Amino acid sequence: MQVLDLIGIGIGPFNLSLAALACPTPLRTAFFEKESGFDWHPGLLLPNSRLQVSPLKDCVTLADPTSPFSFLNYLAVHGRLYSFVNRCDATTSRREFTQYFQWVAHQLPQLRFGEEVTDVTRLDEGYRVTTTRDDYHARAVAIGVGVVATIPECAKPWLGEKVYHVASYLDRPQIDIGERVLVVGGGAERCGGC
Repeated sequence: MQVLDLIGIGIGPFNLSLAALACPTPLRTAFFEKESGFDWHPGLLLPNSRLQVSPLKDCVTLADPTSPFSFLNYLAVHGRLYSFVNRCDATTSRREFTQYFQWVAHQLPQLRFGEEVTDVTRLDEGYRVTTTRDDYHARAVAIGVGVVATIPECAKPWLGEKVYHVASYLDRPQIDIGERVLVVGGGAERCGGC
């Protein structure tokens, strides 16, 4: 069995960035994701929502500005580079940035969607990674399974149709005009290489 240099568990922005940066190198890699394709916070893709950080904090630009996996190259390939550069703001929509991530993911053959990692075992020389399809060996493992919604114990009894974590906002019925809303807690947008 071939020993890989790196196996990534989970394909979110961090491991997508790692895969894109590793692609032109001689490293032998594989990245596994239990979902059938790349999705970035689908419950928060509100119409007209904008990215809160510079899109140059994409998968690769800060580490390798010449990479073909940059957001600027994505815009050029899709004929939108000049319109982006000529706009007064230097941001983009969350929907377009998700499409950018998906564009990168479709170009990387080492990404394996629909294959869940079920076990990781430490070996004398690296790791055995078991998935729903096979066993693999790697010298290193990068875990990028994303942020899990944190709900305090005192709020869990209230969870239901009207009380929920914002990550599932778009999966809920639309808020009625005049309805009162309370938002508890807050957090910064997290991104690993995004």
